[in-house]
Amino acid sequence: MTEDIQGRKYTGFGRCIYCGSDGGETGLRDEHIVPFSLGGNAVIERASCAGCEKKTSRIEGYLSRIIFLQFRTHTGVQTRRPKERPKSFDAVLRIGERVIQARSIPVADHPMFLMMPILPIAALLRNDPPTAEFEGATVNLYYGGHDNMHERLGLDKSERLQMKIDTTMNLALIGQALAKISFCTAVATFGLDGFNHLDLPRLILGDYPFVPYYVGGDATQGTSLPDPDSLHHSDIEIVDVGGSRVLVVRLRLFANHNATVTVSQPTKWLLARRIQPPVFTLSPPGQCNRSRGKRELRGALRQRVVGPQMLNGARMHDLGVLGEQGIHHLSREHWG
Repeated sequence: MTEDIQGRKYTGFGRCIYCGSDGGETGLRDEHIVPFSLGGNAVIERASCAGCEKKTSRIEGYLSRIIFLQFRTHTGVQTRRPKERPKSFDAVLRIGERVIQARSIPVADHPMFLMMPILPIAALLRNDPPTAEFEGATVNLYYGGHDNMHERLGLDKSERLQMKIDTTMNLALIGQALAKISFCTAVATFGLDGFNHLDLPRLILGDYPFVPYYVGGDATQGTSLPDPDSLHHSDIEIVDVGGSRVLVVRLRLFANHNATVTVSQPTKWLLARRIQPPVFTLSPPGQCNRSRGKRELRGALRQRVVGPQMLNGARMHDLGVLGEQGIHHLSREHWG
């Protein structure tokens, strides 16, 4: 089942879809299925209490203000605070082999960098026990830039030019955000009582630590072509896992962008849940487009796994060899 949910409004259920509360004195608020800050405008009406809204806003904010900030700024994705949209980005440059320079670069001249994790298949779909570690996760770097960066920055073309990129990301928060979008997609499709929620609400609210049990990727990550007619896609299917029926939601955000400036969830993210027939259950994913011009990164990537759900580090990237657009795959062997 494939559906473009943009622009749709779904009637609420008289209670919070996460905790079951009636909202008390403050009532219930509308819940965007895909965050408004990522261009989403499909809504489940009166679906979240104030307490749960505060928690889901945190994980949505991580996507919009950290992971997707440069992408949203460069592509003009909608925002509730247009006056606060960045006019420039701070950058740390290495000019030649020794000169380190910090400067603020106007958005029009600053390359767009987007780090997206490539996740392993959800443990549930592998029939593995719950885990808090995204074992084997790697990272794709999507970028859009200019082939005249030296000129734009007023630098001598003979000098090697590099820019520092922060590769730190919280995989747990990304997983929670994907789970939230997928859960809302399932609720809108099947109703609040139409499937077994299992641990999803607790996972979304940060009370269930085994995010990789339900959220993951698959072998097709990064292979989809752009779909110019759709902003966000959701695919829902029911698969058999060890004799149980599992509902899998596949998400593809920003499907209408080309691979370089796209991103969505980098590739298929799967959020799955085990259920007993004949009840439905849930799972999510996301997917991103891969681009032309894929090249392996050279040199040591100063990145390491810090704890089970964090990728942490930074590296300097040669702006002179990036070209206008493309994708780098930062694989495990590149991590220091």
